[in-house]
Amino acid sequence: MVSLSPSNANDFIETLLDIHLGTISNGLQGDILAFSGALIHGIDDIFRNALERLRQESESKKIVVVLETPGGYIEVVQRIVETLRFHYEFVDFLVPNCAFSAGTVFDMSGDAIYMNYYSRLGPIDPQVMGANETTVPALGYLVAWERLLEKARIGVLLHYAG
Repeated sequence: MVSLSPSNANDFIETLLDIHLGTISNGLQGDILAFSGALIHGIDDIFRNALERLRQESESKKIVVVLETPGGYIEVVQRIVETLRFHYEFVDFLVPNCAFSAGTVFDMSGDAIYMNYYSRLGPIDPQVMGANETTVPALGYLVAWERLLEKARIGVLLHYAG
């Protein structure tokens, strides 16, 4: 039995996470890495650093990535996958909630994906950088482009000199 006498809420949550991640690690017989957030530039560096620390502590051939993400950039996912495969022979994913867009591609790079009735993957929706460093669906640009082409074709595209 583990004694939980944390000094604050963050310590309590981290202790519980360590306990539960340890249980998952033992059950799936591999190292474990949990990530929740968008797969954006800079996250690949965080993964690399975490994986290099894990490798100093373990010689396991398998890692399980617990993943929850709204998606992000496919280039970031590719770099993370290459880093995972550099360090581990087997890469599995556990999706407790959702892994959308680039997260779905990330999951599909693995050897196994563990999900339950509540877990969700997809849709794959490429993102591009928009105004104010926000991401927007690439499909939205294509739809707007098609509308402009149609307006130009029928002669209703207006030109404003300003």
